[in-house]
Amino acid sequence: MAKKNAKIKQKIEKIFREEGRPMTTHEIMGKLVDAKWKNLPSSYAVSNILREKRFQKVGSTKQCTFTTEANKTVTLWYLKEVEA
Repeated sequence: MAKKNAKIKQKIEKIFREEGRPMTTHEIMGKLVDAKWKNLPSSYAVSNILREKRFQKVGSTKQCTFTTEANKTVTLWYLKEVEA
């Protein structure tokens, strides 16, 4: 039996490989929407998935929200490099 989030983890990994750069959770969710992914997980669920061993935090950046016009710090995620 496959694990519950196996397909979404594979899709997120594919997104990182196609983009080739670190991304925020918001950007990842946008790519899932663009791919017309059915039954989208919440942004909190995606954040929890990104805490898995195959992904790592690579930094942070400031992001401006238009509703509050405040800068907030968001985490950048990417695939963990596998040593050969």
